[in-house]
Amino acid sequence: MKRWLVVACALALLASGSGGEAASGASTLKVAMVTDPSGLNDRGFNHLAYVGMLQAQKRFGVHVGVPQSRPPADYFPTLAS
Repeated sequence: MKRWLVVACALALLASGSGGEAASGASTLKVAMVTDPSGLNDRGFNHLAYVGMLQAQKRFGVHVGVPQSRPPADYFPTLAS
C-alpha cells in the first residue's frame, strides 16, 4: 500500500509540473524515489519505478534522485530528507 502511495505521488508531481515549464527550461522538475532495503535491482517495484524515472528523465528533462535506505530503520529518515 505504501508503495502505491509513493508511485501515485510521483505521477502526480510529473503530471502537474511536466508541462511547458520543463520544456522551455524556465524551471526543472526534481523527482526522487526512496528505495526500500531490497534496493534498485529487486526485480519488482523498485526496479520498475526506477526505469520509469529514467524514462521521465529522458522524455521530460526532469532531475532524478534515488537515495537508497539499506537498513530498514533508515527508510523513514531517508524518506523525510
